[in-house]
Amino acid sequence: MLQSLINNFTALTTFLFLGYIVWSKWRSSGENGRFRAFKRQFLLGSALGLFGVSLMYISFPLNSSTLTDLRQLPILISVSIGGWAVGGITTLIIGTYRLFFLNGFTISSMLGSLDALLTYVIAICILREYRLSLRRWNWAVGLSAIVTAAVFYYLLEDADKWVAILVFILIFFTGGLFTFSMLTYLKRSNESLRMMREAAHRDFLTGLFNARAFEFMMEQKTETSNRSSVPFTLLMLDIDYFKRVNDTYGHPAGDAVLSQMADVLRGTFRPGDHIARKGGEEFAVIVDACDSEQIRIIAERLRRNVENHVFRLPEGTEIHITVSAGSATYPDIDSHLLVDRADRALYEAKATGRNRVCRATLPSPYRFGKPMDT
Repeated sequence: MLQSLINNFTALTTFLFLGYIVWSKWRSSGENGRFRAFKRQFLLGSALGLFGVSLMYISFPLNSSTLTDLRQLPILISVSIGGWAVGGITTLIIGTYRLFFLNGFTISSMLGSLDALLTYVIAICILREYRLSLRRWNWAVGLSAIVTAAVFYYLLEDADKWVAILVFILIFFTGGLFTFSMLTYLKRSNESLRMMREAAHRDFLTGLFNARAFEFMMEQKTETSNRSSVPFTLLMLDIDYFKRVNDTYGHPAGDAVLSQMADVLRGTFRPGDHIARKGGEEFAVIVDACDSEQIRIIAERLRRNVENHVFRLPEGTEIHITVSAGSATYPDIDSHLLVDRADRALYEAKATGRNRVCRATLPSPYRFGKPMDT
């Protein structure tokens, strides 16, 4: 019995550890859409269902005539990390296999399948997707154990069946607590790694993406635009006379301005747009689904928002600042020229008076020596 229990807990540890890593990476892969979401649910439910089937083959003895396993745990796991749909797929696989393929169609297999179904009902009533709590988990494990104990009580005819039932409940609760501990540990570890990765791609002062993340997002956005044939625009902007703020009020005031500028940018653009601090007082925005005409309106709205915003410095002083900006749209301009053309448009805005927006023209912002659109 001890060897069988070790095999069960080893299988639980291995599956949870490796499975959670794969699942977390896939969830954060950026795949969107209803079909892809269904595909993820189906594969997760199938994997947990097959895991439940495998647990049936490493069962452990309760007494000289009774074997059992921990197949209910994959059902509880599936609902807790994937929701009712994933849990339904897992339950269907486990219940069907127990009913038709493991020792044939018998009263025992029927009750085993019913046990799986009732465990699923308990899970969807008590557990919440991605919101593990020890209290809810213990309730789910406890009620599932009671259901299985009732099945044993009906099937067993041994005089010591209460001993077998108590042994099962003890082992099942131990397995449940072990599973909860593993899920909690993996979830916290994954969250810590996610925060570390996020911090590596964020500017510490403004909370916006940093220059390294900006380069990666440019590559990703270009690939996405090529697949979907949807244009996007790169907007580069720079705070006018920012050096005067530092020289007059000190660097803490400059930091306050940069932080509040990030707030203005977040309030101006949509969640699907990517905002980055390129360095110093220079920012970049990848404006999704935006062509060369639409950027006129969007960039002008940003210019007005900055101009009208009251920037409050640490000592209480209130100031107004302005920005100059330049834009370049893909695929009107080749991807390898996009940053350069937006930069040139930005410098043109500064050279022609600041507090304005210039747009790169084709094939270069200085084509035939004509001024840029403002």
